[in-house]
Amino acid sequence: MWVWISVRGLGNRVTDDGRRQLEEEAEKERKGGKSERTEKAKGFRESFRPNKLIQRRLGRRRSYRSPRPTTTMQVISLAENVVVEKKLMRESGKTRHDIGREEFVSKVWDWKSKYGGTILQQLRRLGASLDWSRECFTMDEKSSKAVAEAFVRLHSQGLIYRDNRIVNWDCVLRTAISDIEVDPPIEIKERTLLEVPGYENPVEFGVLTLFAYPVEEDLGEIVVATTRIETMLGDTAIAVHPDDERYKHLHGKHAIHPFNGRRIPIIGDEILVDPEFGTAAVKITPAHDPNDFMVGKRHNLEFINIFNDDGKINQYGGSI
Repeated sequence: MWVWISVRGLGNRVTDDGRRQLEEEAEKERKGGKSERTEKAKGFRESFRPNKLIQRRLGRRRSYRSPRPTTTMQVISLAENVVVEKKLMRESGKTRHDIGREEFVSKVWDWKSKYGGTILQQLRRLGASLDWSRECFTMDEKSSKAVAEAFVRLHSQGLIYRDNRIVNWDCVLRTAISDIEVDPPIEIKERTLLEVPGYENPVEFGVLTLFAYPVEEDLGEIVVATTRIETMLGDTAIAVHPDDERYKHLHGKHAIHPFNGRRIPIIGDEILVDPEFGTAAVKITPAHDPNDFMVGKRHNLEFINIFNDDGKINQYGGSI
């Protein structure tokens, strides 16, 4: 149950004694609202979980009003990495990669211990009435086991599966970023200058670069047009429209990658290729582009990751 002790409109007239009295009254309500523990099934709904990295303010009060909530402390990995690692860098000049996963997780727990109690006390002072004996944390052992059990059950029921897919990779944090934490892509159809963090001058986007692949059997070359020339090291196919007369003599043939000698099949794909755009021949890099990823799935192409975690070319990129 929820109990909110409202002091709106009283301003500075609320004395320390008065505030303590309000808190004592709220505490009585909390004790009276303790939920009964029983084997009988009961419905619960989690409240908006407070992020343990952020201290509460009065404006957050409305976020915690929901029926029959549980008291859960939340950890958000992206914010966690940034805040805790910045603290680590200030104090020791090291990153989480320098100290290793186990020690870094230990520092996360230290942070939780420091701020978790403060945040719950702030919620009490805001007037939240919860069964505090049911407090849990999303990284504690019980919660972790529950999450693992949920995934096992969902997998056994065929509701989820494990597979490779394109992710949003952060080369600084060296971790995947959830789709909901990434701004929608900007569609650029022509040469455009954009401001990029960390760069003094605007960066040019939307410029088509032409690149020629030699074709086997002395069939000349095939020219592709791309705005992502840096990914050509991971190309595993060249796609043309199956009805495009200009390339029908190349169906089923192979081009040769000039940097690593890899044989690259020339395939027909009417879903991806627009015969009216560019050269109507598209380089396919399944491991580094969402559209190319789908082409790779449709045509059973090789997936070659050419980048290290820090965004630099790895050994699979070939010699340049």
